[in-house]
Amino acid sequence: MLGSINKKKLTICIVGFVTILTTLLFFFHRNQHEGDSETGEEDNPKERVYLQRIAEYEKQGIKDTAYANSLLDLMLFYDQNNEHLKAVSFGSKMVKTIKEIYGEKHSFYVALLDNLSFHYYEIGDYSKAIELGKQALEVEREVFGEKHPDYATSLNNLAIYYSDLGDYSKAIELGKQALGVNREVFGEKHPDYATSLDNLAGYYSHLGNYSKAIELGKQALEITKEVLGEKHPDYATSLDNLAGYYSDLGDYSKAIELGEQALEIRKEVLGEKHPDYATSLNNLASAMIPRP
Repeated sequence: MLGSINKKKLTICIVGFVTILTTLLFFFHRNQHEGDSETGEEDNPKERVYLQRIAEYEKQGIKDTAYANSLLDLMLFYDQNNEHLKAVSFGSKMVKTIKEIYGEKHSFYVALLDNLSFHYYEIGDYSKAIELGKQALEVEREVFGEKHPDYATSLNNLAIYYSDLGDYSKAIELGKQALGVNREVFGEKHPDYATSLDNLAGYYSHLGNYSKAIELGKQALEITKEVLGEKHPDYATSLDNLAGYYSDLGDYSKAIELGEQALEIRKEVLGEKHPDYATSLNNLASAMIPRP
């Protein structure tokens, strides 16, 4: 397959989580640091401050909201700098603390579970990501109900984890559930519904059902075109994905046609120095390789 499953739901999940963290920080002490640009360097002064503060609380045996606040500060820092291994280490501690303070049936707790599952996914521990993703899903079902955007997001993320683990049948099962929730919550003319279609198409493609993948990919493409327009990165992604399904089916002319459209959009919208533009170039080159 030329394209890749559109995994932006993971990104949406993390953006939402960062918002929750920021809200938490404000809630705890209302004097959140502002204006600092994190570099992600190993010896970052701000990281040292967070670590020292946490160590002091632990030395005194303090496990209250102030201690949780310090963990949240540090987790937010790791989120912003894509420090996945460190996020896993401190995230586990943070989840335990938030559970003790707020209980399991709280939106903060489930957001932390979702976020931690993502970091495990990023370091390649799909089994642990699935374990935590399932926990988050169960809590969300109880806290929000099944007709909630966050529940659909967790379904989508969990489907991606199973897909990358190679269990495409389970990914399809969860992807269909996410699609149904998004349809009911947002309607069919919504980016999240199009994302669910695109992801589901990818799972079918992995199973070798290219006709079904193309059918769903076309639907996603049309919705994205109508909702976001043709000069949008998500539209280029849907084009690229669809090109991949046609390539897998052996229709290389159609794959090249769609790939060229995706390439032009990415060139215009993102520029030639963007990773997605390089991806389109690579996919297009692959489609043009002569087959026996």
